Amino acid sequence: MSDFASKIPEHKIVREHLHEQIAGILEEMIATQGLPPGSRLPSERELAASFSVNRATLRLAVRLIEQRGLVEMKVGSGIYIKGVPSSTVANAIERYVNFKSCPKQDLQTFREILEPEVAVLAAQNATDQDQRSILHHVVQIEEIVSSPDFEKYASIDASFHEALALATHNQMIIAVTSGIQKVTKNWILAQHGLAMTRQWMKVVHQGTAIHRKIYEAVAAHNVIRAREAMRTHMRIGRSILDALRDLQPKNIENSENEDGTMVAND
Repeated sequence: MSDFASKIPEHKIVREHLHEQIAGILEEMIATQGLPPGSRLPSERELAASFSVNRATLRLAVRLIEQRGLVEMKVGSGIYIKGVPSSTVANAIERYVNFKSCPKQDLQTFREILEPEVAVLAAQNATDQDQRSILHHVVQIEEIVSSPDFEKYASIDASFHEALALATHNQMIIAVTSGIQKVTKNWILAQHGLAMTRQWMKVVHQGTAIHRKIYEAVAAHNVIRAREAMRTHMRIGRSILDALRDLQPKNIENSENEDGTMVAND
């Protein structure tokens, strides 16, 4: 028996959802044993014997953790541990917001807490290359702000925030920001029919101006200015959220409650 298999703890496994329980145990063991990417796990036969289950059940468990991005099954070779990409975190955040009816106000509040400190870390850690990337997105935003290409504007704005996150050189912040920006962009795009109004364009122009101030603070490595500029940006973001909610028609299918959760009208 391999060293990995011998360390499988004694668990009281009930027969219902057996493969899910085994997947959870394997996931925990991979994490706690600190096995690096590329490490090979025991064979299906050996793991099945260790869990006292048949190979079909074990294979379902392995496929489950493969879907989670933790391992890779190579035909004729074995089961190998993978490095977990940041997209795993981003996708989990996106699924949580989309399927758990997370209110948009909750998402905005989270951003108001997180993003000023992202700006601070970016001001502390941004390299020359990071600064050029942030400036590139600022210039793009300034060029597109009056354009009817609303989808492009939303995409560039999300890329600006992701560039700031990259400038922190903090992997958790990079992963979380990616998920948040995907959700924020998709939600704003869903409001396309309401967006090109005078009220909307006013707050968008305000937000465009503050992007450059954030960049200038980061480029100057001024953490105080970076934090305050991002706080201002988040206040404008709150205004955009409120403006879109005020413009939302009251009697359309899948309209929103006041808290931002979706409700289907009869």
